[in-house]
Order: sequence, then structure tokens, then C-alpha cells
Amino acid sequence: MPPGYIYTERARPRSTEHACSTSSNHGGVCLLHRDRLHARLVNTTQYTTFEHIAVFLHGSALRSLFVIVHRPGSVAASTTFFDEFADLLDHVTTYSSVVIMGDVNLHLDVPTDASTSNFSSLLAANNLVQVVQSPTHTAGHLLDVVIVDSDTTVTSVNLPPPVLSDHSMIDVTHSRSTCAARITMVPRLSPVVQVHGGLSATTTSSAIFSNRVSCVHRHPTSTSSWRRMTTRSLH
Repeated sequence: MPPGYIYTERARPRSTEHACSTSSNHGGVCLLHRDRLHARLVNTTQYTTFEHIAVFLHGSALRSLFVIVHRPGSVAASTTFFDEFADLLDHVTTYSSVVIMGDVNLHLDVPTDASTSNFSSLLAANNLVQVVQSPTHTAGHLLDVVIVDSDTTVTSVNLPPPVLSDHSMIDVTHSRSTCAARITMVPRLSPVVQVHGGLSATTTSSAIFSNRVSCVHRHPTSTSSWRRMTTRSLH
């Protein structure tokens, strides 16, 4: 782990067969954040169709709920998934500021797809917007999301070519009335989400996706610096 960081995680339970094995990627979600920021794990229902963790971060003008989600596998989304995701949104949107990030494994680049339509309708009903509009996977589909409140101003969305996995890193800069923020999702074998809390009214958020980890920094970190740090720290 990089110095100056702490984490909150929810590991995927291992089966009895693989309880003592390190030969496979067991998954889970995790939030890494700068140790100068305060974090509180928010207890939510644990669902059957996707993994998630919700952490409320505050400090340095940042007061937001960060939710990291991962829908494993590539099978079509079931009705149960949409019911469970709707229940999650009902709970997390009670916060005045929420950011949802992760890999939902839906082809969101295909607007005529029924799952895409259902997903978009859920966001619209909760006054949320998904800000990534370009493919995030080497196969050409948009699978990874950054979801913010509808009154959030997004000033840039950048997707460098994939480096650590078959998913692209996603770098988003956005702002609300109280602070500015930058979110960077760096794919690996699992997603890691990193949030940088800045000084005064500036904050930066970053995320790495592979087995769902999230991280928060106090000082803004450039995309290239974060990529180098991630490569050193997570291998």
C-alpha cells in the first residue's frame, strides 16, 4: 500500500474449496483513501447479483458518499439485479452528495439494449447521470461507470488506452457548489477506486478497477503519477 493511505474493504467470501488457496483471484471491493481524510463505512444491504461498498468521506471541503460496485461475469443482467440496484439507489441517494463508480458489465454503449434502457431509467428516476460516454473495454463496449448527482458539473472525461488490464483507466474532473473533485479509475485484476482530498475547496478522486478498490488523496495526483504508483504498489 502507498504510504499515507488507509483502506476500507469488503472481500468476496471464499468457498470452502479455495479457502486456503492464493492461486485464483477471489475478488471483492475496496476503498483506499488518504489518511488525512475521515472515512465511515456505511452499512447497506449485501446483494446477490453484485458486490459493493459504501464509504462516507469528509475533510478538506469534501463531504460525499462514495460507492464502488462490481457486477461479476458477462451474463445478461437479471431482473433481480435491477431490483437490487434500485434498492441500493434508494438508500444512497438520501445523502446530499453521492458518487457511484465501478464495472457493471452492461453494454451501455448500445442504447437499444434492454438492460441499458433499464439502467438509464433507474439513474434518471434518482436524478443521477452516468458521465462516461466512450468504450471502456478493449472489446469496444462501455462497461465501467462514474455516476454523479445531476447538479454536478463535469468538466472533463479522459480514457487513456488500457495498460494494466483490458479495461481503460477513467479520469473525470467534476465540481459542485462546495468543492471540485477528480475521479480516476485504474483497471487491474479488480477495481480500485481512489479519492484524493485536496486543500481548501479542491479535492481529487481516483479509482482503480479490477477487484474493486477505492482510494482518497488529500493532494491532487496526476494520472501518470497514479498509474506509476499503482503499478508499483499492486503488483
